[in-house]
Amino acid sequence: MNLFKRFVYKVTKKPTEYKRIRIPKSLQDHRQIQFNVWSKAHEVYSGSYLPINPEKLTAEGKKGWYENTRDKSGLHRQFIRKSTGQTVRYDYPSLKNNKFPVDAHYHWYFEVNRPKKRIDYNRYGEVCENSSPESHLAPLDEDFVYIDKKGKKIIIK
Repeated sequence: MNLFKRFVYKVTKKPTEYKRIRIPKSLQDHRQIQFNVWSKAHEVYSGSYLPINPEKLTAEGKKGWYENTRDKSGLHRQFIRKSTGQTVRYDYPSLKNNKFPVDAHYHWYFEVNRPKKRIDYNRYGEVCENSSPESHLAPLDEDFVYIDKKGKKIIIK
């Protein structure tokens, strides 16, 4: 490990979740990048880095996630990370407005019980509007192609 990376590691706090960084502006951002590289190398899923197959979150040998699906329709699955309380909902591939195909994706959010409220996050760990295009996360932190109500494609980077 080079001197700068060691310095960053020593003086910063370990991130709790994978969050994409656009341009590192602080030492903590550099530490986040180190954590992101480590997460991908060791297939540690958190934040916006989530598996293609949701079964991997609770697979044998993997720890830290449990399933908490309440949806009876079979279109979604909900998972909670024990250490941070991060909640993700996996949405199976579907048709939007029964016309446009939508790829499988995740939503990362936090539920507040009083008052009943849901706070959604984008891939950068920033709060965004519920069910907005930015709240759709592609597996493995890839870019997501969001399709609006009129069928227009929007690439979420």
